[in-house]
Amino acid sequence: MILFRIIFDKYENKWYSYVFYFITIFVLYTVIIITVSSENKEKSVRKLLVTNLANERDPIAELQMADFEKNILDDKKIKSILQNDYLNKADELYSYLLHYHFHGFWRKYDLQLTICKQNDSLLINETKKLESCNEYFNNYRNETGIQVVGTNFYFLDNINGRISYFADLKYVADSNKLYSIYIELDSKLQTEQLGYPELLIESKNNSSQKLDSYTYAKFRDNKLVYQFGNYSYNLALRYYGTFNNEFEFINKDEYNHLIYRVNDNNFIILSKPQYAVFNYIVFFSYLLVMYVFVYLLILVLKINKSNIIKSFNNLIFRIQIAYIGIVLLSLFIIGAGTVFYNIQQFEKKQLEKISEKAQSLLIEFDGKFANEKSIINQESYNLNYLLVKLSNVFYSDINLYSPDGKLIASSRNEIFDKGLLGNYIDANAYYELAINKKSEFIHNEKIGKLEFLSAYVPFFNNNGELLAYVNLPYFTKEYVVRNEISSLVITIVNIFVFLILITISLTFIVSNNITRPLRLIQKKMGEIELGKRNELINYNRKDEIGNLIIQYNRLVVELSESVDKLAKSERESAWREMAKQIAHEIKNPLTPMKLSIQLLMRSWNDKEENWEQRLNKVSKTLIEQIDSLSAIASEFSGFAQMPFSKKESINLIDKIDFAINTFSNYENITISSNNYGISKAIINADGEQILRVFNNLLKNAIQSIPPERNGKIIINVSKENQSFLIEIKDNGKGIPESMHDSLFQPNFTTKTSGMGLGLAIVKNIVEGIGGKVWFETEENIGTSFFIEFNELVIIGN
Repeated sequence: MILFRIIFDKYENKWYSYVFYFITIFVLYTVIIITVSSENKEKSVRKLLVTNLANERDPIAELQMADFEKNILDDKKIKSILQNDYLNKADELYSYLLHYHFHGFWRKYDLQLTICKQNDSLLINETKKLESCNEYFNNYRNETGIQVVGTNFYFLDNINGRISYFADLKYVADSNKLYSIYIELDSKLQTEQLGYPELLIESKNNSSQKLDSYTYAKFRDNKLVYQFGNYSYNLALRYYGTFNNEFEFINKDEYNHLIYRVNDNNFIILSKPQYAVFNYIVFFSYLLVMYVFVYLLILVLKINKSNIIKSFNNLIFRIQIAYIGIVLLSLFIIGAGTVFYNIQQFEKKQLEKISEKAQSLLIEFDGKFANEKSIINQESYNLNYLLVKLSNVFYSDINLYSPDGKLIASSRNEIFDKGLLGNYIDANAYYELAINKKSEFIHNEKIGKLEFLSAYVPFFNNNGELLAYVNLPYFTKEYVVRNEISSLVITIVNIFVFLILITISLTFIVSNNITRPLRLIQKKMGEIELGKRNELINYNRKDEIGNLIIQYNRLVVELSESVDKLAKSERESAWREMAKQIAHEIKNPLTPMKLSIQLLMRSWNDKEENWEQRLNKVSKTLIEQIDSLSAIASEFSGFAQMPFSKKESINLIDKIDFAINTFSNYENITISSNNYGISKAIINADGEQILRVFNNLLKNAIQSIPPERNGKIIINVSKENQSFLIEIKDNGKGIPESMHDSLFQPNFTTKTSGMGLGLAIVKNIVEGIGGKVWFETEENIGTSFFIEFNELVIIGN
């Protein structure tokens, strides 16, 4: 805000000093609206995804089924197994299919195999009855199966919580007898397979890509049958609760779960991590920084060059700009370095991981082939089966090349069958291992647009003879790696945006603290008034600002002393003026007294006949003048002794009633009061002085009413908060405007009963007990005097 005030001081409106608060509130509102809207939209998308999961199929598997079926049908080994005593060789056929055909990608499925001839029967466990084998499977296929185009595979829409396929494969063997092999595939309870299958399809499946940010599980009869993703689901559905609605959202284990009730026996849970509070803070920080930046940019474009120069001449602005600039530059350098370092560490970690796998794999080979003279002569079936088993252990594909660089075996023959990779070792790898004799070589290879790490190590027997080159192509999903790096960068950027926001806020706070004494000096200097007690500044630090404040405090003290001297001089002058007025007022009655006595003496000397009559007349005159002198002396004495009073708890209502009774005998004048239900108005004051206040004001009110007018004086008593307000209102001739400023000043007139010391005494008494007195008047209509007293609050007894 200070930054705004400094830069844009040219505007007469100060609305920009509140812009930061407005932007903050607006951004907070925006974050709430966007968050709520996004969450609602995400919930709708999640409902659609979880509905699709209920009918989920495996597009990657279906793309491979035609070739997969052809490979099985063309396999002569299967026919040879079927020809002789097939019933006792079912286990052999199962083992062969599992190890030779159902490896690699197909390991994600559980295999169930049934072999039937034309007239064979099955014992059905549920009914304990025999049924025709072919008829049973044909009915089963027709009831729930959806044929995969171009194959004899069927997707089974049986809502069992798994992805299920069924195949009906026919073989002619053993004197042209027809054999049916029924294959049932059910997806295993696993999270994820190796990452290579996307190499075999032209584009990624959209729904699969959308599900990458989610974790999901399928439950059947309250038991977990399938799960995917990072979250580890409980084996029992009841762990998450009881659900009767089709869709329900719950929060558990720091995840938000959507429970989809497919039917009474099948449930699907689609989950995602709960949105952390830090994410909301980061989102808020992004928007706030953006809006503030845009606002500043707009205003900077609107101001002229002189305002910019003026801004840079301001100390607070320079401190803020320097501090923010240094911190932002530091954060940028640290942030860029952190991102670069973490990316390097991530790549280094990947290299170390694949290198460790390669060395561990050599140990496994050493235990199996260390005494062999050659691997090439090993049966390819056994080698492929071994590599498949090892790839499951090391979670990486494995290729084996001969010393001359030709492919011997692979855990994923599909890659080579599809022509995605050639049957010879990579040329660069062969050069480094065979020519440069390196013990390990890791580099990036590409298949189409997919780039992946590939490690090569030579394998030697116990005699030091080279048997093969072992290759580990690390088919980590490209988008997974990209997402990990992106997440890392975004997290670091989020943290630094949050730090930038904190830095800017701290800049304002720090710069304000640094310049607060200067602003305080500026404020105090602006508040300095003559005749008023000016406060000193408390500052305990002994720095440059401390020295400046010491000089300021010294000047304030000197100014206060000068004001006191000036006030004393003015008071002395006022007393001299008052003394002149008193002398003048005293001389006024003394002159007629002297003349009367002289006249009386002359009459005595002249022995005038009416001497006694003149004596009485002179005596009466002298008494009147003496009374006048006495009144002047009493009034002056009362005014001089105002500060000395005896305070006690008094009721204003009683004093007002007493004053009204005192002046109730005047003809043609009516005095009344309105208490508005107030029976007690307790204040802390001198009762005699308060009565004198009301007497003086009533007396002035009476004297202000012309003789020809019926006088009306009203005293109103009201209460406002913790104070009482008394109004004495008359319908007199009012007070001329020329007398407004000097009305409460002690000023004597020849008419001592008029507005002389009376109002000055009233002011002294009222202000002496912390009250206020003022008036409102209108000539020829009347005057209202207002007095405000603080209420006396009595606690306890």
